[in-house]
Amino acid sequence: MRSFYPRRHEALLILSALALLSWSGMSGTAQAQQDLLSNSLLGREFWLAIPPMIGDPSDVNPEDLMLMVTPIRDTRVRIEVNGVEQERNVPAKTTEIFTLTNSGLRSDWQVNESEVALPQGIHVTADEPMAVTMFNGRNRAGEAFQALPANKLGYRYRHMGYYDRNFGPQQKRAGGFIIVATRNGTEVNIELDGIGEGQTEGGHDFIDNEFDVSMNRGDVYMVRGEGEAIQGSYDISGTLIEASHPVAVIAFHQQINVPAAAANAATGGLSEMLPPINTWGKTYIALAWQEVSQAQVSHYRVTADQKFTEILVRSYNSTNDQLIEQKNANLLEEGDFRAFEDIDPWANPGAYLRDLTLWTSEKPFYLMQYSGGNVWQEARPHMTSVPSTDQLVNSTMFITPSETYSSKRNRVHMIAESLPDNPELSPFTAIRINGQVLTDAQPTLFATKVPTTEFWWATFNLEPGMTYTMDGDVKFNGILYGQFQWGSYSHPIAMGFNDLEGYDELPPEISFERECSSVVITAKEVRNGQAGDDPRQEDSGIADVGIVAEESMNARIEYITPVNVLGFEGVTQFEFRIRAIDPTQPVTARVQVLDRAGNLAFETIEIEASSELLELSRSRDNFGDVRIGVEARKTIAIENPTSEDLEVTGIELVYNVVTPFEIIDMPELPLTIESGGDLPLEVRYIPKREDIGDRPDSVLVRATTECNVFDMGKLFGSGVQSEITVTELWEAGTTAVLDESCNDLAGIRVNNDGTATLTITAIEVDSDQFNIDNLSVTLPAEVNPNSGLSIRGMCFAPTEEGEHEVVARFIIDDGGGAQPYASRWTGNAEGMVDDVRDPNLPGYVLFSATPNPVVSGGDGAVALRYALGRPGQARLSVYDALGNRILTLVDEYQSAGEHSVNFSTTALAPGVYSYRLEAGQFNAAEQFVVVR
Repeated sequence: MRSFYPRRHEALLILSALALLSWSGMSGTAQAQQDLLSNSLLGREFWLAIPPMIGDPSDVNPEDLMLMVTPIRDTRVRIEVNGVEQERNVPAKTTEIFTLTNSGLRSDWQVNESEVALPQGIHVTADEPMAVTMFNGRNRAGEAFQALPANKLGYRYRHMGYYDRNFGPQQKRAGGFIIVATRNGTEVNIELDGIGEGQTEGGHDFIDNEFDVSMNRGDVYMVRGEGEAIQGSYDISGTLIEASHPVAVIAFHQQINVPAAAANAATGGLSEMLPPINTWGKTYIALAWQEVSQAQVSHYRVTADQKFTEILVRSYNSTNDQLIEQKNANLLEEGDFRAFEDIDPWANPGAYLRDLTLWTSEKPFYLMQYSGGNVWQEARPHMTSVPSTDQLVNSTMFITPSETYSSKRNRVHMIAESLPDNPELSPFTAIRINGQVLTDAQPTLFATKVPTTEFWWATFNLEPGMTYTMDGDVKFNGILYGQFQWGSYSHPIAMGFNDLEGYDELPPEISFERECSSVVITAKEVRNGQAGDDPRQEDSGIADVGIVAEESMNARIEYITPVNVLGFEGVTQFEFRIRAIDPTQPVTARVQVLDRAGNLAFETIEIEASSELLELSRSRDNFGDVRIGVEARKTIAIENPTSEDLEVTGIELVYNVVTPFEIIDMPELPLTIESGGDLPLEVRYIPKREDIGDRPDSVLVRATTECNVFDMGKLFGSGVQSEITVTELWEAGTTAVLDESCNDLAGIRVNNDGTATLTITAIEVDSDQFNIDNLSVTLPAEVNPNSGLSIRGMCFAPTEEGEHEVVARFIIDDGGGAQPYASRWTGNAEGMVDDVRDPNLPGYVLFSATPNPVVSGGDGAVALRYALGRPGQARLSVYDALGNRILTLVDEYQSAGEHSVNFSTTALAPGVYSYRLEAGQFNAAEQFVVVR
């Protein structure tokens, strides 16, 4: 077998940061809730992928795929896939949901191709620690998993999934795993293991088949079965995955019934992000799922990485602590797994482990818990890693699905260590949820001690759509599970990732050196069998650094060593600086350093207040609304209000990613600002994105002296742009040649859904069959944000028979130049009417007489209509059949437009008469008939 991983300490194990931890002999108070840095599921960087579920990924409902991000402090979250990046500002302890609807996710990111390295890894980063949860649903399948931070990922994994299953033609459902590479040049060795004689979708035999894969940063590689098995006989659980660099591994199943033998049970999808092997424990405590399921039982699987791993499981009655039964699993080979139980629950109800279970072994192993679906489809299968009692934490932060997605309850199973001074008192009185004592906040909470151990268990329900923080004076772990619109879900919400394979009992060494008004701290992990130490001691490396918030004042961290290396194997030294947030105030900083084995060291740093002060002029700090792509300029000033001249060594604009702000003609540094004086700076702002809601662009103005850094304030600006939509189609219908049909009622609707005023500068119609001579608005015309305008008066005036179409171009000025938007106009012209018009003289028409023929009895009235293309002298005359003018009805100067003359024919003899219009160059005649 090929081996790429380091011999020891190969995983990215530890608790993500430092709050609430302790080591032997250390005392201290609990950290303020807003930090929650001991939660190992919080991180600044994540790698994950979207596992395949049943159905075409392009047909997924927009809200069925969700990536939920919850930071502990205000931060900017970035999601990047294959070089395409997006960003969002996310307030502290609120959940930002990325979906297909809001363009946060794309359905083609779902991994569908087997055994091919593809750049579909989802990279989520932020400047502050956050929790990341993936909800992946389909019509009859769905699950959720909690993403592990990048510095918790490892080099060695054992897959744990479920059987392949063939439900019939076109219904092959497979299980497998997805590997996500975090670095370029990652070499992966896959040693297939499991049961059955099937093959993977890529053609590898399930058993004793080893192959290598080369991957780069952001690549994913999926291995799954062919879905050919009947009643569950093929499974690649136990497969070994080894990598030269840390990778993420996500186990999944497209759709399956659990247990496989229960053919009439509800089906669903499975997914879980697997923990590295070196974080596996030797003791686990699990509670059966309390939901609509078969006989209130759970299904379990265990696997081992070492030969001859013997596991003992005892099942207890949770109400009276009585032992129900005990079973053994003897795993003889690496990668062996055992299922408890894969038999029909209705035929064998007593064969299942029920209620409370205690799992122990002398060697590390991995425990996965499954829920079966019932026949009424009210609960669907899900699976989750059970946290080991060797991996407890002091705090956590997590979310429950919103009420929109959560049709049933969200439930928590917790395990907590006993109170050291009073082991018979519930430790849940020493745990807080959202700042409130857990036993007070959850009056229905039921808790009791786990027989033969020093641990307690508890279970309770939580409200949907909430962010929860928990911290305690004792350590705990926990699982959240429930039901939502696609089915059921479960995942750990409190789970440590200490390296349990090595021997590191000593905390990191801390040294510090004062530099002017800051302190540089060096943390080291280099002790390996020094004099006086245990000879087995081998330092595991620096995991994380931080400040205890409630014991610190006016302190901030600046990282000298890149922060993204924390937690990775081989980091034996890490440097960072403590500096004042406000240099004019004193600093107290309670600094903590954590190693990869969970040992913690701390130091208290104090810095005196400085007499230096630089301020930003507050009168001109807001650029207001500026169109995207358009430049705006402001002059700001750095002021020195002190009685001493100050030398400025640096000036910068600090922004999370790429700033739309820029200082024009940056002065040469260093320079001196005299006492009471100021330094004017011209700043250019060119917005690149639209400010929707309360997300303006901002940039921090920072100035430095030899000793201090002054964050003097922010500049703000909002990018705005118009967003035009135009009626896509106007169908003029059928019109006779030389007649016209005008859009005088509905008109063409122009809406502005943007944030800036829209200006329509022109409408271009490149066709002589349509005209816009008499529009209802005068161009240019403005449309306010979130408003609209109806434009009427466009006409279809065909001169030729047939189908006619034109694309009308609406030219707008969005501040960055004229941009065209199109509307399609159509019309059908047939049969010329009797009306006479000259195509060379648009607007001049002599219409047919009405009525025609005209009865001379009674008043014998006839109407003669005509139109003038422009003002001028017009003459309308009536002639007899011999061509003699007998009447002049009009002979005067008239305005442009349509005119009508009515006269009586009672004095005319029956016969054919003509009438002629003479107006400028227009000269046309028509006829009417008089009858008795």
